[in-house]
Amino acid sequence: MDLITRIKAHISLADVARAHIPQLHPTSNGYRALCPFHEETAASFHLYTDDDHFHCFGCDAHGDQVDLLAHFEGREVDKEYVIELADRYGLSPSQDRYQDHKQALQALARRYHRDLWESPAYAYLADRGITDETLKTWALGYADGAISKGDRYPPALADLGYVQENDRGPYDLFRHRLVIPIMDSQQVVGFGARKLPGHKSDAKY
Repeated sequence: MDLITRIKAHISLADVARAHIPQLHPTSNGYRALCPFHEETAASFHLYTDDDHFHCFGCDAHGDQVDLLAHFEGREVDKEYVIELADRYGLSPSQDRYQDHKQALQALARRYHRDLWESPAYAYLADRGITDETLKTWALGYADGAISKGDRYPPALADLGYVQENDRGPYDLFRHRLVIPIMDSQQVVGFGARKLPGHKSDAKY
């Protein structure tokens, strides 16, 4: 769905009209009113709510809800205006990407934590006297490397760098490591990881 289609799905023609036209008179398929764009004494401005378009039979103003809003705001429906509306209504691609990343981080943290309990990382932590309660409190996890197999991982994980690629295909950045979530106000905002004893890797963290 393109951006302008999403905006049209988010705002209705009737809502735009009600916010700017004092008197709307119901008709069988919408509303009629005195045209807000030219002077007149008989209502020639019609709103058709079944397919969200308007037409003035006096001045020939016409279009959909985005066109109507642009008329009221004295704007052209160009790329700049569409992006501005998307930001106004919380529909911009950047906001979508932020939400995708946020959701992917929370889901990945849950998966890492779920995979901890029968992993080498759990045995390592138990040997060091770390209790199950502490593991749950800090939501520690283990990366078993499976999130990149079969290209079934969310694209957001590649955007964030937690799934990377080499000549053999995608792989989990933290594969076979103890994973420590980085939290901000109880939301996961990133991860750190530690190599387990006996695992071949150049970097400890």
